[in-house]
Amino acid sequence: MNFHEACSMKAEPFENVKNPIGFCGIWCGSCAVGHGVLRELTRRYGEIIKMYGLEEWAPKDFDFGEFTKGLASIQAVPLCRDV
Repeated sequence: MNFHEACSMKAEPFENVKNPIGFCGIWCGSCAVGHGVLRELTRRYGEIIKMYGLEEWAPKDFDFGEFTKGLASIQAVPLCRDV
């Protein structure tokens, strides 16, 4: 996978939005958390980071372990029940 392929996003996660307004009051089409777009973006971001070896060239004050934990936490956010 090259950089261009890794960065090109398709709107596939948007296709699973069933309700125009969620129980939370937010229009589902604008919610990147509930229907999985944020989860997919962080997964792809992790792939790009590994592909370019961020851990090897990141600034010394950058805590790569904590950053990786943050990505994992975002990926663990549950999808919306309205989806």
